[in-house]
Amino acid sequence: NKSTAKPIHCIIGDKTGEKLKIKSANLQNYYTYASNKIEIDKLENSKDYEEVELIKIDDFNFKKKISFMKIDIQGYDLMALKGSVKTIAKHKMPIVFEVYYLNGEKDSATLRVNKSLDTFYLPMHSRKISYILFDPNSEVLKTVQLEKELNWNLNQAIEAKNMLDRYDALVALRNVPLKKKEKRLNEALARNQFHRVRVEAMNQLVKEENLLNEEIIRIVNSDDPELQKALLKSQKNLDPELKVEYEKLLSANSYEVIEMALIRLCSSYRDDIPKYLDQTKEVYGVRGSNVRIQWLEIKYLTTKSGKAMAELIDMTSNSFEFITRLKAIGTIKRLNYCDENLVVNLSQGAQKANWKLAGASGNLLKHFFNTAEYKEVVSSTVKSLTFSEDERKRVERFLVEVKKKE
Repeated sequence: NKSTAKPIHCIIGDKTGEKLKIKSANLQNYYTYASNKIEIDKLENSKDYEEVELIKIDDFNFKKKISFMKIDIQGYDLMALKGSVKTIAKHKMPIVFEVYYLNGEKDSATLRVNKSLDTFYLPMHSRKISYILFDPNSEVLKTVQLEKELNWNLNQAIEAKNMLDRYDALVALRNVPLKKKEKRLNEALARNQFHRVRVEAMNQLVKEENLLNEEIIRIVNSDDPELQKALLKSQKNLDPELKVEYEKLLSANSYEVIEMALIRLCSSYRDDIPKYLDQTKEVYGVRGSNVRIQWLEIKYLTTKSGKAMAELIDMTSNSFEFITRLKAIGTIKRLNYCDENLVVNLSQGAQKANWKLAGASGNLLKHFFNTAEYKEVVSSTVKSLTFSEDERKRVERFLVEVKKKE
């Protein structure tokens, strides 16, 4: 906020004192200011630039201890890090190293890493190690490479207090033969409350084709949408014996789960598609009417319903918000259908300041303009529309022939 933030007009980099020519930003081309990538103008005679001073983070005088630093500067992040080596070294955070023993005891040490390679010592004991944690819960380091014995990872996957530490141990088990980790994977799936840990355990069991039916039933009947989505994604084929269980997901608490379940059920049990469509005909979902659009796509694919296609085309119009329009545009492209109403809606969409919507609308116009079956529909409809000169240019820039690659 204004009381704690101080703006400084400069470029954070790996040097101090130089001035860089930065291409002037044309923010009309971007949906948000953060989308404007910093580009260094290397043309000596260019007029389309502004000069900005370069400075290193190391050259700032920080009066207070730094505990956290975030860098997100549109592609110049590495240079900023090179110019902040001394600052990071001076304000380095301590890293905790913990050793857990089979008898329930533990040793802990706080370490300060000063070099690229440091050696640390902990007291030797006759107690047997259960597992070791370096930077528990990833408080400081994003990733840690620490060679561990298999049993240490097996124990950490279940016994570690923090979810991230249990998850890291499971990830380390990915290439371990199933026989050596199966018991721990099933324990992690059954005992953990965190979906990230459970999903990792489930995916490893699915990969080995060893996910038990009782575990599938437990996941289907859980209230964990992330785990349910992961289950639907991971299964190559839905087991006919579990058909009744999978059908329960059409009434799940998550619209994303319902959407995925509708897709998987209709592709696995084709004879029951009419039943599944009838069961979900009143479900619209969220974030762009996700369930309804998927419903309309399946309805059109299986029945060639003109009513379903008309509703999809209507969803590309100004009557709907942009996420629904984007989803409908993508669906219609997959279905490869075009008529005059669609061309009108896409022409309106191509006028929008929202570059995502304008680009998607215009590119679909370009797609159908380059399709022999629909080229005339696109050309004649656009020609018949009433536009200002600028509006017509915005649409007609997409009506270009694309040469097919030989």
